[in-house]
Amino acid sequence: MRLLSNYRFFWIINSLVVPPNFSWYNFEKREWCFQWEKWITEVLHASSDLPQVLEDPKDYSIIADKNDLLILKELEKNGNASLKDLTRVVKITRQSVGYRFKNHILKRNLIVNYNIDIYPYPLEVSDLYNFIIDFPDKETLAKFVNASIRKPFMVSCAKAIGMNTLVANVYILKTEFPNLIKSLNCLYSEGLIKDFNYVTSDSTSYKCQTISYEYFEDERWTYNSKEKIEKLKDYCKKR
Repeated sequence: MRLLSNYRFFWIINSLVVPPNFSWYNFEKREWCFQWEKWITEVLHASSDLPQVLEDPKDYSIIADKNDLLILKELEKNGNASLKDLTRVVKITRQSVGYRFKNHILKRNLIVNYNIDIYPYPLEVSDLYNFIIDFPDKETLAKFVNASIRKPFMVSCAKAIGMNTLVANVYILKTEFPNLIKSLNCLYSEGLIKDFNYVTSDSTSYKCQTISYEYFEDERWTYNSKEKIEKLKDYCKKR
């Protein structure tokens, strides 16, 4: 329908969300000190073991049911939701909710982690970017991740399934963005990065959603792609 000129589509696993980090901030001088050369060195000598949360899944078995997804949906909205709050939504007894939380949600590791979002720099002088970074192999990808997940510019990252590709969200001062690109080019010259590209995102309009439990019925995921395409065609006709 000529709405897109180009696209790249990735199946990804869990996102690794980076906690707020101020290791490059000088609290005495109240200023940031970006240590790009040190970061490059850290990437070159970092561990080549990929964090478990980014490992490709061994299988795709379904280990949750509709009620589990409803509980997870509510916890995504409010991580402090009580059993009483969850009971009101799931519409089962409090004892059943407690059992599911302990023996399904926690025991099956359905919750990867809890995260707090804090932007370290003012929005007016910063930008949010989505980077797609290709690596020669899994080991170099792991080195990059291990050296970057404790840096203030990294917001989150996820590995493309079956590929040595990292999808990374980066939030950085406008004045430091050229230094980031220069550092990535240095890593390219060192052979640790195969290729990279990026797009700018509007951080003020950044949105997220809860797990799409409405597409889970009869112990399986359902998605009517033909229906979505027809809606897209109708939308295009009206434009």
